Amino acid sequence: MPWVSERTMEALAVLMPRIVAQNTRIERLLEKIHREQTERNVKMDEELKALADAIAEDRNANNSARRLIEDLAAKIDTITATIPANFRNQLVALTTELRANSADLAGAVVKNTPAEAQPVPAPTPVESAPPAPEQPPAA
Repeated sequence: MPWVSERTMEALAVLMPRIVAQNTRIERLLEKIHREQTERNVKMDEELKALADAIAEDRNANNSARRLIEDLAAKIDTITATIPANFRNQLVALTTELRANSADLAGAVVKNTPAEAQPVPAPTPVESAPPAPEQPPAA
C-alpha cells in the first residue's frame, strides 16, 4: 500500500493479533450473555405459564362456586312458586342468603387478591440442633 508508511504497517502487524484476540473474547462474552438471557427467558416463560394456569384454575373454581350458589338459588325460586306460603317465606329467606353468600364470595376473592403480586420469599432452611451430650448420672 503506497499511501501507508512502513512504520504504520509494522504497528498494524503488531496490533492486529491483539485486536483479533479482543474481538474473539468479545464475541465469546456476547454469546455467553445471549445464552444466559435465553435461558432466563425460557425460565420466565415457564414461570409465567404456571402462574397463568394457577390463576385460571382459581378463576374457574371461584366461578364454579358462584355458579353453583346461583343455580341453587334459582332452583329454590322455582320450587317456591309451588309450595304453601309459610314455607315460601322460609325459602325466599334462604335464596336471599344464598345470593348474599355469592356476593360475599366474590368480595372475598377481590379483597384477598393483592393489587400487585408480592414475591414469595425463599424458604429458610431449618438447622437442626446437634444432640445434647449425655450427662453422667448424679451421685
